[in-house]
Amino acid sequence: MKQWIQSPSRRLMVACGVYLVAVAIQQVTHLERYRAKAPEAAVAVQERLYVRVREIWPEPHAAFVAGTLYGLQAHFPPAMKQDFANTGLTHVLAVSGFNVSIIVSVCSWALGALRVRRKRAFYFVVLMVAGFVYLVGMSASAVRAGVMGVLVLLSGALGRGGGSGTVLVVACTLMVMAEPRILLFDRGFHLSVLATIGVTYASPRCEEILRWITERWQLRGLVATTLGAYVLTFPYLLVVFGRVSLISIAANLIVVPVIPCIMASGAIALALGFVWVPLGVALGIVSWIASSYVLAVVTWSARIPYSSAEIAVHWSVAVLLYIFILVWLSRGNAPSRTSSSAVSALLS
Repeated sequence: MKQWIQSPSRRLMVACGVYLVAVAIQQVTHLERYRAKAPEAAVAVQERLYVRVREIWPEPHAAFVAGTLYGLQAHFPPAMKQDFANTGLTHVLAVSGFNVSIIVSVCSWALGALRVRRKRAFYFVVLMVAGFVYLVGMSASAVRAGVMGVLVLLSGALGRGGGSGTVLVVACTLMVMAEPRILLFDRGFHLSVLATIGVTYASPRCEEILRWITERWQLRGLVATTLGAYVLTFPYLLVVFGRVSLISIAANLIVVPVIPCIMASGAIALALGFVWVPLGVALGIVSWIASSYVLAVVTWSARIPYSSAEIAVHWSVAVLLYIFILVWLSRGNAPSRTSSSAVSALLS
């Protein structure tokens, strides 16, 4: 049949019962094949790192620490990955602005302590961010966070303030120019952008409403940031995945504060593990305890009845929800965020 369709003879096609040729089928096949792939060299480095990770932590802690540090999820148990999805904590396993902001902060502090000149320090931090983004596989969320981090550093080096909203627009524009298909087909990119918008614009509005929550231990800011990201991503999750976590906000409030401890102690333990494995194991106890807590919370929360629900809705529902959210945001006086505070928007 394929040869007949390609034949220039229209009579032969009609004789075979072919009255319509769908020339767009090849295009649809092309679109379905698009999937962001990590560079082979980055995957090889990730696997070599994981060999040392397993020497320091037992499973499933090793898989969790690897996912938290550099986004490796190939060795994560499917059942536990589903538990993270049911509790709305999948983002913990993905590399995002949280990782990039820590790299920027640690490198800036270390270079400042060594009294490295600002210009040299800027180039060094940019190279570190670019290297990290490549190492983790150049996922859309990691690239977005990396570009935003570099833009924030650049605006600071030039002495020009720039709101995180402007930084996000520039970063997304550059990414779409480099790979236009992510605009339509990369869900990770969509969620990353929506979460960043939520942290930037919805979190201040939520913080105004949550004045009754204490500011001790930055609790109010943590709750507002979690709510802001959830508000903007909820309609998208509802339509695209058809499943929402009903305990996501509570689970994030319990788990997210522990993640920086796991990342910091895990990175130090892994680095020292390459020097001497027993030393890495000794220092890895901290991240083992913290990761045990997170895994226990996730497992227990996922077992709660009705912790997640499958809801099939039409895309028009998401449009109406986003219109409502836009109206809600436009009626508030959200404080503007300058370049220095734009780093907080990277945490999404």
